[in-house]
Amino acid sequence: MKSHYIYKIELLNEKNIVVHNYFGKRSCSVIPEQDYSYIGSPKTAKEIIKNWTKEYIKKTILQVCNNEKRLAKLETKIIREHIKDKPKNLNYHIPNEKFFLTQEQQIKAGENSAKARLENTTPEQRSEAAKKAAKTRLANTTPEWRSEAAKKAAKTRLANTTPEWRSEIGKKANKTRLEKYTPEQISEFGKKANKTLLEKYTPEQRSEIAKKSAKTRLANYTPEWRSEASKKGHQTRKLNQSKKLGSYSLESLF
Repeated sequence: MKSHYIYKIELLNEKNIVVHNYFGKRSCSVIPEQDYSYIGSPKTAKEIIKNWTKEYIKKTILQVCNNEKRLAKLETKIIREHIKDKPKNLNYHIPNEKFFLTQEQQIKAGENSAKARLENTTPEQRSEAAKKAAKTRLANTTPEWRSEAAKKAAKTRLANTTPEWRSEIGKKANKTRLEKYTPEQISEFGKKANKTLLEKYTPEQRSEIAKKSAKTRLANYTPEWRSEASKKGHQTRKLNQSKKLGSYSLESLF
């Protein structure tokens, strides 16, 4: 029979003062008091806990639950009460609600996730997983819902990241695409994207989308950054034209 419990991990200094804490849920095959070796599994704080002196790590069983449903609800409640106590609290996510990550944590979490996928899956498996995920979204959500979700995601990124950070992420994504795909494949992606825009939106809608995009760039990027991006886009178009692959800039394809 499985045991379910909520725990608290405290990382202490030499004076027994709490420097960090972390809250989580756990299901195991022993009673909670005998689950000695488990000290949490926070993705963004794993290195902190791993490198902490063991005698200064304190684990407390906060509550035992009868089932996993009750366990999940209680975990959400407790984490919500403590997660904003930064940098003391190491939780970065309220289950089923939202994330609380610094830019550094976002970058690190993204890199770790990408690294794990690359190490544990083949290109064919990743491609198949992406297709299934896209198919599931299309089957279970409306176009209006997907549009609204995309807007919220974009708004969250703008609110929680700097133009420099977004620029750096864009550069890394472009570099990955260049390494992963041939110029012919990149050109084909651009054609498909343009075809989708033409089929999905009216000329008036496309014009409105372009206006909003331009307004966002003006609000969130410096004139110098926009000038540099424009030069790079122009250089990319010239390169593609010289290869007779169509005039698609990498920035506009994805």
